[in-house]
Amino acid sequence: MKRAKGHIIRWAIIVVMGIIVLGAMTSFALTPERGIRESLLGMNLPVEVEAVSVIDAGGIHAVVFWDEKYQMYHHSFMKQVLGLFWEARGGGFGTKPQEEWQIKFGEGYSTQGSRAYHYVIGWINDHEVATVEVLWRDGTLEQMEPAMGRIIHFAREGEAGSSSWMVEELYAYDRNGNRLYTLDNMNYFAAAE
Repeated sequence: MKRAKGHIIRWAIIVVMGIIVLGAMTSFALTPERGIRESLLGMNLPVEVEAVSVIDAGGIHAVVFWDEKYQMYHHSFMKQVLGLFWEARGGGFGTKPQEEWQIKFGEGYSTQGSRAYHYVIGWINDHEVATVEVLWRDGTLEQMEPAMGRIIHFAREGEAGSSSWMVEELYAYDRNGNRLYTLDNMNYFAAAE
């Protein structure tokens, strides 16, 4: 019994040390914030960010990070290796839009290996907006509460080689379910009055 207990303890130490070494010696990290750090440093961007929206989009995660000091957001596709480590797989960034917009969104598309991923990123300046819905081209309707009450984020896996334009319409609702805005790719923002 003592011998079996010793083996279990020894293997537990080996596994823990392996995780520590793997996390310290590779681009893998234990948190999304640490996983994006190298990418941000490579672009000469500040690295003090917080993950505010994480969407499992099939084989990869779409993550929006927020930098409060510089009022910037970063969008990154991240792979979660072994269900534990985060690795950045590309993305982009933007700044908080000026107050001239009530609501604004844009679409993006990325291929990761043989898979394709679509995402929607947007910003809300209207404090009446409580929920946002996106109607994808295939008829799928998704709803979310804006991250931090102001960031729109949707993501999904698609077919490789498919069009980057996957959104039919985007709707914004108040707390009572009244539709405040209807947007699409030809009308992707509502200006402040």
